[in-house]
Amino acid sequence: MNSRPHRTCIACRRKESPQHLFRLVGNEGRVWVDIKGNCPGRGAWVCARSSCILKIQRRPAVLARALRAPIRLDDLMEKAREANNRAFVDALTLAARSGSLVGGTEKLKRVLVKERHLGLLVSSDASARTVALLLAIAGNMPVFRVHLSRAELGRLVGKGPRTALAVRPSRTGQALVTMLRRMLALG
Repeated sequence: MNSRPHRTCIACRRKESPQHLFRLVGNEGRVWVDIKGNCPGRGAWVCARSSCILKIQRRPAVLARALRAPIRLDDLMEKAREANNRAFVDALTLAARSGSLVGGTEKLKRVLVKERHLGLLVSSDASARTVALLLAIAGNMPVFRVHLSRAELGRLVGKGPRTALAVRPSRTGQALVTMLRRMLALG
């Protein structure tokens, strides 16, 4: 029997692991996105997908019933994206500090062939040629195009400009990939 906790999305009624969901918390009529799922108060869970969040935005009574309180929805999709982006930046810096990221084009060329990685982050301003080269080496590894420039990506990991970063298998690496998958699902 699987002992991992599962929660039910209030929009689509699918049972998922909390890492694939957002927890929504109501307080004084406003709704907050609780990424870590540990804020006090009554909460409701929604899939970290744009379709489920938009369904809740269109039918706020579903969320009000789950929270057992009247609420105002002030652009829930934007709140979800902002909360996930903050969590992504936190996960990126933690992964960098723990040594779970490999950067530098030449180093990437060497390690992608030899080691297994969870994914490849590519900056928003990476050249098409570099991306094609890394994709050819990475094989079927998930590739995540992030909203950060090379300079921003490098600054967040404490290095010079970075076009791409490989994510090594680790707890912090897995947390980073989870945030990246949520970003893709939110559009």
